[in-house]
Amino acid sequence: MGNGKQTLIKKGAEASLYLAEWHGKKVMIKKRLPKHYRPSRLDEQIRTFRTVHEPQLLHEAKLAGVPTPMVFLVDAKEATVIMEFIEGKQVKQLLSDVSENERRNFCFRIGELIGKLHRKGVIHGDLTTSNMILSSEGKIFFVDFGLGEKTEELEVRGVDLHLMKRALQSTHFRYTEGCFASIVEGYSKILGVKTTREVLEKMKEIERRGRYVAKEEVKGSKATMNFRLEGKVIFFATNNINKFNEARRVLAKYNISVGMLRVKTLEIQSQSIEEIARTSVIDAFKNCHLPVIVEDAGLFIDALNGFPGPYAAYVYKTVGNDGLLRLMEKVNDRKATFKSVVAFYSADCSSPICFEGEVNGEISEELRKTEKNCGFGFDPVFKPAGKSRTFAEMSMAEKNMLSHRAKALTKFALWYRKLQQKP
Repeated sequence: MGNGKQTLIKKGAEASLYLAEWHGKKVMIKKRLPKHYRPSRLDEQIRTFRTVHEPQLLHEAKLAGVPTPMVFLVDAKEATVIMEFIEGKQVKQLLSDVSENERRNFCFRIGELIGKLHRKGVIHGDLTTSNMILSSEGKIFFVDFGLGEKTEELEVRGVDLHLMKRALQSTHFRYTEGCFASIVEGYSKILGVKTTREVLEKMKEIERRGRYVAKEEVKGSKATMNFRLEGKVIFFATNNINKFNEARRVLAKYNISVGMLRVKTLEIQSQSIEEIARTSVIDAFKNCHLPVIVEDAGLFIDALNGFPGPYAAYVYKTVGNDGLLRLMEKVNDRKATFKSVVAFYSADCSSPICFEGEVNGEISEELRKTEKNCGFGFDPVFKPAGKSRTFAEMSMAEKNMLSHRAKALTKFALWYRKLQQKP
C-alpha cells in the first residue's frame, strides 16, 4: 500500500496517519489497525464501516462546497484510505501569527464552510483549528471526518459549534470572543439569521448542561474544573438530548444522578439490540473510565417482518416518519413493538449488564403530534396498546410511564440502587 517509505506522523486511538508517495503523488495514508482487545470478527466489521464511512462524508462535504482532501483509494479489507496530502499550515498555527483583520477573515471563512456543511446535513464531529489546513492556494481545507455523521438535527449542529468554541477557548483563548463572533457571522451568511439563532440557542443550552457534567471556566491560559454531582452518579453516553432528558427523569426517582457523556460510541451492525448495546457501552467506557450506560432501541413492525428493527435510527434518518407511513399504506395489520436495551459497564464489571424493556402498540395511519412537538424519532407514529394517542402526543411524564426505554431504565435503576446498598 503506497510506493516506498511511509512515515508515521500521527498515531491516534482510532487510526494512524502516514505520509507516503503513491504513484508519484504525495499522499496521506490513514490506517485503522486491528484492535486485539476486540473479537476479530467484530473488529473487522468496525474498521470496515469506519473506513467506508469517512470517504463518504468527505465526498458529501465536497458537494457542499467545502474543500476536503481528494480520496484516491479505499481499501475496506485492509481498513485503509489513501488521500491527497494537503500542502499548507494548520489554522491552529496561523491564528496567533496574523493581524486581527486577517484572523477575523479566516474565522469568517471557517464559519461559511461550517454553514455549508450543515446546510448539506454533514456534521464534522471534531471541529478544531487542528483539523483545518490553509493550502498554498489560500483555500481552507477541512480534514479528519472520522467522528462525523450525516444528519440535519439541530442538537448535533449545536454540538458542532460548541466544539468549535471550546477549541478556540483551549487553543486561542486570547482571541476566542472575536474569532467565534466572526465564525457565527460567516455561518449566518450561509444559513440565515433564523437558523443561526436556533443553532446558537441550542449551543447555549448545551453549555448550560453543567449540573452533572464538568463546568469549565477559562481564565487566561488556565482552566478550572468544578463538578456538582448529587446522589449516586452514572453517565449516559449519548448524543441525543431527548434520550438524555427521559433518562434523567426516570433515574432521578431512584436518587441516581446522570451526566450526559458526549462520546462517539461504536455502533455495530447486528440483528441483536443487546449485542449493539453491549459493544457500545464497552467502547464508551474505554473513552471515559466512568460508570456508564448506553441505550439502544428498535421498532419491530409485524407486517414488515420486524423491519426496521435495530436499524430504526438509520431508517428514521433516511426515510423518516413519512417514509415509514408510505411503507404502511394499505396495510391493515399495524401491530408493532418498541424494544429497548440499557447496558451498564464500569471498572467493577467483567462484562456489560443489560436490562430490557418493551411496549406493544401499533403504527398510526398518519403523523400525530402536539403543537409543542413532543417526542422524537418514530414517536409521532407509534400508539401504545390501549391508548388513543401516540407517544408524541403525550407529555414526557406520561410517556415515561409506558415506554420501552423507561421500563429498561427502571430495571437498571432498581438493580443499581441495590448494588450501591451492598456493604
